[in-house]
Amino acid sequence: MPLRNLLAASALVLITAVPAFAQQSPVPSRSLTCAELQALVQRQGRVVISTAPYMFGTYANNCAPRDIPSPAYVPARDNPQCLIGYSCLSK
Repeated sequence: MPLRNLLAASALVLITAVPAFAQQSPVPSRSLTCAELQALVQRQGRVVISTAPYMFGTYANNCAPRDIPSPAYVPARDNPQCLIGYSCLSK
């Protein structure tokens, strides 16, 4: 009986952990306006955005205290250099 409980508990842990490993697919920057991209970063806090085929980056509205914020510009549908937030660089 204890082995069955251990297996059930292990399965439950694995099932609940799977969504944490799911990868967010990059948002194509040129598919949204500058205002839409800015709102997306503000709303989600951290977003993976594709700026060209096979090129993407992670952009944030706020960096961790240990990181160095660098203003991030991406091409949007209506603005070739849209300020959307920050790239957070490790110290």
